[in-house]
Amino acid sequence: MKKFLAVSTLMSLIVCNLPELQSPTETTFISLLLRSLIRPPIELSIIYNGAEYKPGSTIELGSSQAFVKKTSDIILKVTGTENISIDKTNGYSIETTSIGTIDLQASSNFPDVLPVGFEQNVSVITLPDSNLTNEWKFNLNITSPSVTTLSYTFKLLSTDVKPGAIILSGNSSVGAENFVSSYLFNTTSGIVGLENPIAVGLPTTSSRLVRSRDNKYIFFNKENVTDLRSFRVNSSAGVSEVAGSPFVGFTNIRELISIPNQDRFLARNGSSDAYYTFAYDSNGAIGSSTGPFGGLCSAYTVLSPNGDYMYITSAIAANSDIIPYRLNSDGNLTAIATQTELDLTNRTRIHLKSKLKPYLYTATHTNLPGANNFKVNKILRRDTRSDGTLGQVDTYFDLPNVGESYQRFIAHPNDRYYYLAGILGGQVRIKGLKHDLSSESISELFSYDIINSNMVRNIKVSPDGKYLAILVGVTTCGPPCSSLFIHKIKSDGSINTSPSTSITRTSNFDDFEWGGY
Repeated sequence: MKKFLAVSTLMSLIVCNLPELQSPTETTFISLLLRSLIRPPIELSIIYNGAEYKPGSTIELGSSQAFVKKTSDIILKVTGTENISIDKTNGYSIETTSIGTIDLQASSNFPDVLPVGFEQNVSVITLPDSNLTNEWKFNLNITSPSVTTLSYTFKLLSTDVKPGAIILSGNSSVGAENFVSSYLFNTTSGIVGLENPIAVGLPTTSSRLVRSRDNKYIFFNKENVTDLRSFRVNSSAGVSEVAGSPFVGFTNIRELISIPNQDRFLARNGSSDAYYTFAYDSNGAIGSSTGPFGGLCSAYTVLSPNGDYMYITSAIAANSDIIPYRLNSDGNLTAIATQTELDLTNRTRIHLKSKLKPYLYTATHTNLPGANNFKVNKILRRDTRSDGTLGQVDTYFDLPNVGESYQRFIAHPNDRYYYLAGILGGQVRIKGLKHDLSSESISELFSYDIINSNMVRNIKVSPDGKYLAILVGVTTCGPPCSSLFIHKIKSDGSINTSPSTSITRTSNFDDFEWGGY
């Protein structure tokens, strides 16, 4: 009561004794003075770029490329007149319609009681989706001096990503030729249009595709031919070869991988199991190569989301050690201390690196569905350190359905959903996993059998995060030899069981990639 009377008296003095204050500067000063004197008892403000945002405010975080991590540093400051406490169990919640991700990481643990004037540094880590505007409502749950919720809105503009085409490479059984085909892709309906084929010579054992960082170019290699070729994809899904292509001198390429944050891609040579990196310019022309660098026979390769580290493991029958490499900006690879697997029953071949958390996840597997001599019902987690070295497995997450033979392990670009592709009983099975950013746990979302087959060639999420495509093949060539299924991804990470479209032909599809323009 005394505090209220004091403020009322001061307001009267201002109104009665200072009637001549009319300028904007003076009015603003008085407004700020009054606001500082009538602070509510429970208030926690966000300080960002030197500005103070009260509960109910919208904090503009600028812009970022779709599904590219952006870190914004803020300060949470107790600006009310009372000490407060935050709910220790459910400290905050996020409301959003975006399939993008936001994660808040405090620099240290919050004390039980936050005194008046207390400040806490917090990193706001965002992965916006491909829509122009992303908004996340941040609700902070206060338990004392009374139970209440303080809300703020983080807003971020995103650079749109359009997967305007599906590119397929393969070996045609009709006409006996190797091919690259582009299909126009409708991002709204998920339907593919007419094929734009390009013949690229006689058939080979296999071929591989990888897209450029800006999604405008496709790089193509035929395994037994000494060239790498570059193609431009236009808005009509037309494919044209880049001037200066092909880049010659490399045979038996078994794998092509785009390097995040670099205008380079990685290639693994199947005969020597060595790695090379290839740089390309803004026109899509391959200009130089670096390597060879040591590898492992039939290695499985995964890159860190920032493109600074690579992790490889050996074939299924060998040991489960992991060899990390540093990916330098000049294209060179530097070997780091090998992580020796202490539990020899783990078959840690297929990996996935979290974008937002410092963990490498491994889906254990078997090459023989139904075999009981391997762990096939676990996701293993190990720490990744700032110098590229790895810790031992610290957590196991249970998965049902022992006997699944997983061949691919990929992440949704928002890092909240992971997908396994494998075989169980002669059927291709897709398993969706939820990555909980708060608890850091892995749990199953769904399991879905797609088609009778014994081979998963590849599985990829579209650059806009809206579709999951699975390429499968069969061992005996008869209609159909290969099929590509495209499924709509729901907001919770699950997929529509019926594909939005599929491509099936009497051909050996070797690989596919999303093309843009």
